[in-house]
Amino acid sequence: MNSGRYQYVKKGRLFICLQQNPFLLLWLVFFKHKSLRLSALRVNRKTGISGFKAVALHSLINKKINRGVALPIRGQLALAVHRGYKVFDLDRKLVIRVIDKDVDSSIVCEEIKGVRTAGRLECAPSVKKWDEKERWYEEDYLIGDQQSLFNESKSGKLFDLFHSRVRFCLQDLSEIERFTKVNSRRYIEENARIVDDQRLFDSSLNQAKIQKVRTFLSSISAQLLHQAGGETVLTFSHGDFSLVNILSTHRGIKVIDWEGAKFRGLLHDLYNFFLTEIYYDRVGVDIAANVDRSAHDLLKRFINEPSISKFQGSISIPFYRRLHYLERLQTLLERELTDQVLDVIIRSIDVFNRFEHESNLLQKS
Repeated sequence: MNSGRYQYVKKGRLFICLQQNPFLLLWLVFFKHKSLRLSALRVNRKTGISGFKAVALHSLINKKINRGVALPIRGQLALAVHRGYKVFDLDRKLVIRVIDKDVDSSIVCEEIKGVRTAGRLECAPSVKKWDEKERWYEEDYLIGDQQSLFNESKSGKLFDLFHSRVRFCLQDLSEIERFTKVNSRRYIEENARIVDDQRLFDSSLNQAKIQKVRTFLSSISAQLLHQAGGETVLTFSHGDFSLVNILSTHRGIKVIDWEGAKFRGLLHDLYNFFLTEIYYDRVGVDIAANVDRSAHDLLKRFINEPSISKFQGSISIPFYRRLHYLERLQTLLERELTDQVLDVIIRSIDVFNRFEHESNLLQKS
């Protein structure tokens, strides 16, 4: 595929490919909108009509565009995401992830390796094709519903949902690759290096927020180093396992957006699932006891695994919970650091602090 061959014009938060049949675009938006669940992409009639006009003008008179982007992949729609774009070929029911040219090739290889590994899971989209050199890969476009899952969480059925449907994804995820062990101190220190990220010294950013981030990172790293045993158990992890990335489909629960998949702490995805619900105010921190109980139940599933059974007595839920905080902030700080991203990080820290306080009170009682 030729880099930069296809032109996309920006319409709202979406980009619409100019090199396509305008009537096919109109048909997909107006007649297939519901079946393709395009509302999840925030595609509406206004976007469809605006896109149709742009595509038609380009087709008829080759009208130039001012606000756009050139991509090596053709689809109907594209969405700007972290480190690149997602192109939606709705006609073939594919999603093509295009990674930016300025992303280091080692990161490209790691991402493609992660999504290919995840593609072996029943709950993940299969990866159809990939090209590390051209920086793209194709996945199934999964069609499902999120709102019903959000409603279950808000109505107090979060733990029923987790234990009846969601936890099986985490179990399968833990089995797709063997557990691995790393030196605890070295792993904590590697993740904690983000406290010295030069972007945290940027004077144009809100300094009070920057200081809060640095204080929390230093504090949680010190606690982890104090708790750390000889080795920490890591498992293959989605990285943002939450209802935001889970669909309810006619074939069961499906998890999307695996571009951050790699090895992380043993309970990273479990804590991300529950703490994300607190972040969005669908539940409160009073769920702490049930979350730790769910963590204990998941660990019982792991203890017969030969690679971690000898660590059973030394695996501490509080340690892996706090390790999640550090790993999650490390992931968030990989993004372009703006005041808006800082707001997300500060809110996450607030959730971590409140949850940790609740967990400590329960431990003392």
